[in-house]
Parts: sequence; C-alpha cells; structure tokens
Amino acid sequence: MTREMVDARLATYRRRRAPSGEAFDAKVSWNQRDPILFLPTKGDRAALPLGDTDVRLPDGSAWRFRFKKVAVNVAHPVGRDRNELPDLLRRWFGPRAGQPGTDGRVRFRRTPDGWWVEPLGEVVELPTERNRVLAFPTLRAAAGWAGEGSLAPEAETVVLPGSFAADQFAVRVAGDSMDGGVRPLRDGDWAIFAWARGQGLAAVDGKIALVALGDEDAGVELHIKRIVRDGGTWFLRSDKPAVEARPARGAVPYGRLVRIVSVDHLAPPVGETVADLAGSFGLSRGPVAPYDRVDGHLFLLADEGGVLDAPDRWTLRVPSLRPGETAFLLARASADAAWTSLGVARWSEGAWMFEAPSREVWGRLSPASRASSRTLPTRWGLAADGLVERVIAEPSLTVTRGVVAGTVVGRSAQGGLRVSGGTNGFAERTVSRIDLGWALAAQDDVARKGGILDEARVNRLRDLDGTEKAATRWIDTGWALAVLAWVATVQPR
Repeated sequence: MTREMVDARLATYRRRRAPSGEAFDAKVSWNQRDPILFLPTKGDRAALPLGDTDVRLPDGSAWRFRFKKVAVNVAHPVGRDRNELPDLLRRWFGPRAGQPGTDGRVRFRRTPDGWWVEPLGEVVELPTERNRVLAFPTLRAAAGWAGEGSLAPEAETVVLPGSFAADQFAVRVAGDSMDGGVRPLRDGDWAIFAWARGQGLAAVDGKIALVALGDEDAGVELHIKRIVRDGGTWFLRSDKPAVEARPARGAVPYGRLVRIVSVDHLAPPVGETVADLAGSFGLSRGPVAPYDRVDGHLFLLADEGGVLDAPDRWTLRVPSLRPGETAFLLARASADAAWTSLGVARWSEGAWMFEAPSREVWGRLSPASRASSRTLPTRWGLAADGLVERVIAEPSLTVTRGVVAGTVVGRSAQGGLRVSGGTNGFAERTVSRIDLGWALAAQDDVARKGGILDEARVNRLRDLDGTEKAATRWIDTGWALAVLAWVATVQPR
C-alpha cells in the first residue's frame, strides 16, 4: 500500500512538471457552473498557445480552443460558434468533471500537423443523443413534504424535446407544492437537472434543486425545493406560500434545475387525429394497446368504442405505476379507424382522469354512448354531501326557484334532496347529489373567474362542449341553485 501511495504521489508530481515546448498538461477545473481547463503557471509560458487555436481531438476532428492567460473556457468544433468545451470534458471525465475531489487532466501536444489534445487517465465515455436524456423512473422526487422520496438505482433514457448535456438527468415531479412562482413545477412534469452533488448549498443558493435528506445507509428522502438562506440559516422552501419552509440541516444537493418540460405540452391537442404514433411523439417504435411504455413514456390506447367508462374517465389498471407518472391517452372507434388524442391522463380516485373532448369527438369515439356529461370531481361530491346534511337539519325548509316555492321533505335514496310543491303545487321531485355538486363547482368557478352563477354556467361545466341545450333539460340545476341561494342567506353555525 505504501509503495502504491508513493507511486501515485510521484505520478502527480510528474504531471505538475513545467511543460516543454512540445507538450503540456492542463487541469480540468470548475467555474461553479461548468468544467474548464486551467493552464500551467510555471515553466516556459511563452511556448503555450494564445488566442483561438485549431486543435485536433483523438478521433481526428478539428476543434478551435480559445487560450487565455491562465485558462481555456471556450472550445467548439471548427465551423460552429456554441461553446462545447463543457460537453467535451464531461464526455471524457464524467458528469462531475472538474468539481472538487476530481483530478482530470488533458495533454496538448505539438506535432508537424499542429496541436492535438487527449485526456489523461481514466476516461468516462458518456455519449448523449439528441432528444434523449438519462431518467430515473422509479425515483420519487417529492415536491411536498407529505410524500417521501427515495434514491433508486434504476435508470433509463427518456425522449424529451431539446438537447441535453452529459451531466443532465430527468425526474418526474410528484406533488404540487412547487406549482407556483414564475417557473411552476406541476405534478407529473419532467424536471431536468444538472448534477450538483458535492457542490454544497451555496452553489444552489436561490435556485430550485433536487436535495437529499437523511443517511444513504438508513434511507434518503429526495425533495425538489428552492434553497434559500435567511439570517445565516439555510432553508428548503416551496414556491407555494402556504407550504411552510423546512430547515436544510443535513441536506445534500444532488441536482440543480435547468429547465422544466411540461407533460401537457408533449401531447397533441385533445380531439386531434394522430396518424403516426411513433412519428408524432418522436418514438423509436409505436406503442401497442391497451397500455405500453415506450422511450420513458406511458401510453393508454382505447382501440374500440365503448371501452372508456366516461368521456373523461377510464378504470384501466396499469401494473407497476411509477411515481408521478402520467399517460398519453389515445382512442378510436374501431381497429381500422384513426387514433384521436385525448391528451394527458392522470391516475386519481381509482381511474385515469383526463380532459373531456367535445360532444362531437366523443360521439365519433363512442357512437353508441348517450353520455354527454363530465365526471363530478370527488371534492364536489363530498361538498354536496355536507350541503345535504345542513339542509335536512332545517325542518320544513322552503326554497324558491323564480316564483315557484318548494319544501325540502327529506333525503333522496341516492343522497340528494326531495323537494315538494305541496298539495296545490308541483309533484315531489329529486335534486340529485350530482346536481348539487355541479352547482357548488359552478359557484367556485364564479368566485375564481367572475361572472354570473346561473343554469348556463353550471351546464357549461357539467356538459361536454357542443352538447345540445335540449339534452340538459332533465337536470334539476335550477333547484340546486335555489338551495345554494338559501344557504347564502343564513349565518354559518
């Protein structure tokens, strides 16, 4: 062991010797963002190149290196302008090239054909392909504190728009606490990070980062948070003000956010016909029904009419669903029909939920279906249950719809309300739980966006676009709104 240590130390000293006029070594260093090359500071510096100099790589390709007084921080293939030196060094020495704790070096040699450069020591080849980036599909990167992250070794490549450097990787966002600010990270989006392990919190001050909490032996939690410093203390902060910040004690940054790829922007518009699945999504092959993962993306294919449970819901089970995973949903009426995009589907409440298409598109995909309504979200169903409990607690409550009055006489069999016009009025009728839920959803929509709370507003939320007005005549929207009007007149208990 002693002999090996001495040999390693002597090798280091030899590399540090003043260069001759024919060759010199440059150390791969770090400028807090990218790897660069530091030139030797001793020996005959007049023999070093200066300014833009053509240099050949080991594969014979011609590059142009910009030699400054002490460093080279710009290099690119001849004929291009973009600085590709960081990409080159990461291909040679790995994603942590130049960072503290590394000792990468390159050797420049002068030959009759000009200058050549080659990496010294162990070289890590990390080729990158346009539109492909390293991803960790089973890694849970929690945007909120409720979900625990986990460091998983499984890796694959995913096809995403743009080009990626060798030190970049992608993870899906799980949670919505970073869904705010000028760069919102929504549940299911792809977050593109550059490796930042070993840099410390100061290197990602004020930035969004993938950070690890805990011990790698006992278990690590991974979170996507903004790193901030307040009064000398580091904190992990969410971009939603309602989420409380957490002290960053023991936090280790794994990656620095480079950009966000919104999953909703990757799918063709809802209702658009897709002739070539592989070509439209940039895939290596087309997906097969009923579900398939291709190039890091999950596809759900409803290949016959009537398969979907509703215009915005499908209870298809997909085994081994990944954290934060969404799916591109496409449907067609028959095996020989064209595919129609239904956008991005998200697993929730035991089903895949997605944006409902127009009534025309739904009729094309499922011509035998008479459904024309969206699925009532669970939150509004629960709100309707609370509303019913409050109303039936009032004995002989009278509600008014226009000039017609009705008395609430009890709960219906399906959880709604029974309203009667009395001996000389209209016959008893039911205001369903769904009617009340959609009225509550419309009331919330008005509070957020403004406008008028009326039957038209409720029906626009409830019915598919393009649904004929006559198709909604059976809905007791008016009585549901009458119940809400009564609630608005009483003081909360």
